[in-house]
Amino acid sequence: MLRLFDMPVATFVAAIINFAVAAAAMILAQATFDLYEPLATEQGGSPASEKVILVYAVIGISGFSALGAEVVWTRLLSLLVGATVYSFSTFLAVFLFGMGIGSNIGACIVPRISSPRTALGICQMLLTATIAWGAFIISKSLPYWPVNPSIYTSDWGPWFMFQLDLLQAAWMILPATILWGASFPLALAAAAPASPDPGRMVGTICAANTLGAILGSLTFSLFVIPQFGTQWAQRLLILAAALAGFVALTAPASQRVTENASGSNAGPGLSLSRLSVSSAALLIGVLLAGSVPSIPWPLVAWGRFSAVYMAQASPQIIEENSQPVSSKNPSQWHCTYVGEGLNGSVAVTKNGAGARFFHAAGKVQASTQPQDMRLQRMLGHLSVLTSENPSAVENVLVIGCGAGVTAGTFLLYPSIKSIVICDIEPLVPKVIAPKFGKENYHIVDDIAHKNPGWVKGKKITVVYDDGRHYLRTLPDNIKFDIITSDPIDPWVKGSAALNTVEFYEICKSHLKPGGVMSLWIPMYESNLESAKSMIGTFFQVFQNGLLFS
Repeated sequence: MLRLFDMPVATFVAAIINFAVAAAAMILAQATFDLYEPLATEQGGSPASEKVILVYAVIGISGFSALGAEVVWTRLLSLLVGATVYSFSTFLAVFLFGMGIGSNIGACIVPRISSPRTALGICQMLLTATIAWGAFIISKSLPYWPVNPSIYTSDWGPWFMFQLDLLQAAWMILPATILWGASFPLALAAAAPASPDPGRMVGTICAANTLGAILGSLTFSLFVIPQFGTQWAQRLLILAAALAGFVALTAPASQRVTENASGSNAGPGLSLSRLSVSSAALLIGVLLAGSVPSIPWPLVAWGRFSAVYMAQASPQIIEENSQPVSSKNPSQWHCTYVGEGLNGSVAVTKNGAGARFFHAAGKVQASTQPQDMRLQRMLGHLSVLTSENPSAVENVLVIGCGAGVTAGTFLLYPSIKSIVICDIEPLVPKVIAPKFGKENYHIVDDIAHKNPGWVKGKKITVVYDDGRHYLRTLPDNIKFDIITSDPIDPWVKGSAALNTVEFYEICKSHLKPGGVMSLWIPMYESNLESAKSMIGTFFQVFQNGLLFS
């Protein structure tokens, strides 16, 4: 849909589908008869008993781990297959497909088991193994598949890569999603004997699972990954599943009311053997969590091309000063830094010839190679030199910090008083750009401790925000002499918004009379239609423009 049309059309179609589903549900509701037969409840129990509350807790933790895993694995798989809208659709399709399969399996086995809560606990314990499987696959298997996307795409077209992406996602996450899907009907069956009102029980199960899912997605995306990284995030997911399984297995079972051979009701209980098995399973989960490996740094640096560079990459992250510089082997790669931030994963590498590279979104974004240094510096120099009065330029906005070379170029002009740098990922100005201090004239070396700061008599302010959002929320009276935009490639999810008519119009509204807007357009990995679209979009707003190559 998005490939052939646009966002408004896709949104309109989705709204129509939702309306059709709602209409069908209302029609079915009118034609459905109440066939409910009251379930036998546990004697002495109540709808709000501690037994059913534990089921709510288990399914809530299950939702927490499920959406937490989706956040973590989407981050990692996006590196592997490219952070495009198609990639997210692929992951979501596999995730929902697996949960659908699991839900059907769970619904089929419920009538055949005597203790749904035990089955729910086993399901959660098995999740510890499948989450560990996913962590192992993304670290030790998928990045090493001998696939060169440039060759396969040019020979067989993009549809081959789409199918490969689907296969990779399924190989990694499908086992876990099946178990998460099976947990829901098992939780319903486990809570049913203690809940005389099925509607209330189903609603509460859904609410607990949804609440856990919301907390999981927020916790892992906003706190766990930025603070501890994806390795520890996957460890916490395993521990969460192990905890849910332990609670379900060791709590007094809410079994269906049955009669033993003597005719008396078989009451719930917790045997020593059951506790021992549950404790052993919990211990195995802890051991699995401890065995989760870190992702290889070439995956962060080169993404879907990681297998191409893997043989040339040193396995360990090494301090920059200890890395050898050898002109005999310029293809050898070393890594000095890997970071997982709030919005993406970044890395700094160095080749055998001594050139340094900044990687984000699984590709090189800036480097100290002569051709890249020329591009980065000229984005700043041309912006000043093409203005109506270069000696009167005072205020500059740089969208996209990168290695900081473009922003540092403006330090050379005495008239400039203020430089604002806007970047959505805090790690880039705080950690990455200072590693290129020699090339960017140390413009943000101390920005992590002092923001705004002063460099060579100029006020340096770093804004951690999306460039479009920053400009849209900026007061109308704040204007700049120069705005430069050097975003990540448009195919990266979210970056296309910085290559639209609306964005350029916002930029134009914040330019002083005679101000200059400059843009770097990536021509590589693009076809003729894409290049025409990017250039035409810019010139639709800025008619008096120049092209430099």
